Order: sequence, then structure tokens, then C-alpha cells
Amino acid sequence: MVLRIFGLAVGGLVAAGVWSPALAGDRPVVVELFTSQGCNSCPPADAYLQELQRRQDENIIVLGFHVDYWDYLGWKDTFGLAAATTRQKLYTKALGLSSVYTPQMIVNGTNEQIGADKKAVEGAIQAARENPMTGPTEVRFDRDEDGAFLRVGAATGEFKNVADVWIVLFKSWASVTIERGENAGQKVGYANVVRSIVHLGQWRGQLTRFPVPGGIVAEGADGAVALVQVKDQGPIIGAMRFRLNNGAW
Repeated sequence: MVLRIFGLAVGGLVAAGVWSPALAGDRPVVVELFTSQGCNSCPPADAYLQELQRRQDENIIVLGFHVDYWDYLGWKDTFGLAAATTRQKLYTKALGLSSVYTPQMIVNGTNEQIGADKKAVEGAIQAARENPMTGPTEVRFDRDEDGAFLRVGAATGEFKNVADVWIVLFKSWASVTIERGENAGQKVGYANVVRSIVHLGQWRGQLTRFPVPGGIVAEGADGAVALVQVKDQGPIIGAMRFRLNNGAW
């Protein structure tokens, strides 16, 4: 059973082993799963996110956002983040949905599906690949004498909007034994568990350099993703993933 909440108000470094920069011609598709350890319909979606991760497809980036609004059901999600709940609520508003729910997958910020519906999600991924939007020519991490920075290239075409630039830190794998609530007694695996979300600034279509603050860390994080997303929770038009060095830049 998919769990829903109705009527919720919308809430206001270069590391070792960096992945290749994301160029416009092979822009990754970003798949976000909103899930909860307290939701009995979520484990199949959690398993599917692991399946997508195991494909090792450089053009698919998966992120697991654990919301905290089901914590009252008897088990507090050990990875629950208020920021994840806020992000999902903003999607609910942007996509014209009536409620937040779990498990929910959102592809490239524009196409939402029930998280365990593999056929629908695979179709959304394929559609995103076949219909790329105007975005930056590249998204790249680098370092110079001033420190680490994110380089977001000029737009591939006309771009009259504004995009937010985010850094999302994640733990690539975790396994949790759930002791209470709807999933009591289950040991569930999780892929690319989001531990922190940081806003770097805004991109307006020109080549822009965003300094990465050295103090950004997240306990247990071993990877990160840069997202370029049209403001007001719009389409994701650029992304890149990379590894962290001992949880830091």
C-alpha cells in the first residue's frame, strides 16, 4: 500500500576517485526516491533503487531521500531528514500533486511515479534521455590554489531562467534492521542514502564557478552529487556525481 499524507503545507574539494565531468551530450538522468523505514510499501522501491545503482550506468544517478513524516508510526527512520521532507513537499507543489506519499520516484525533477512501478520509472528514464532540455555544457569539479569549486558551463541553447545549484552528500550503501513499526523484523538495504543537501548558489546560463565550502561534511557520506535545477523545484538540467574522501571534500 502506498502511504500518503494530504493537505500538508509546503515548507518555505575535489575528492579521490572523481567521476568524469558531466557533458551536455551524455547528461545523466537523476532518479530521486522518497522513502521511509516506517512505510511497509517502501522496501520493493528501496530494492529497485539498489538495482538501478548496481547497473553502474554513468548516465543514471540515483538518490534515496528518507522523509521523516512517518516517524510517528512506531519507528523513527535512522536516515530521516527534514530537508528531504521539504524537498518532496516542494515537488508536490511544483508538479501539482494533492499530497506527499511514499514510495515516490521523481525522474529529472519532472516525472513522478510510484517508486516500485519499474515499468513506469524505466519509461520516465527513457523519456528523459530522449528529450534533453537546455542546460549547461558541462558540470565539473576542480581545484586550484583557492580551493575546490564547481564549474557549471554556459547553456547549450537559449536559457532565460534561473537554476539553483545544489550539492547532495550521500552514503552509497547501508543496511538497517528495523525493530518496530510496519516493517518490524525486516533488514532492509538502502542505496545512495542522502545525508545532507547544500545550496551553492544560482546559475543563469553563463559559465559560472561556485566555490565549495571546505566545512561541508556529512557523517558516513562517501559520495556527492551536484544538481543544477531550475528554480522553484523545476527540471534538473545538469548533474554530476563524485566520491568523497573520508566524508569530506
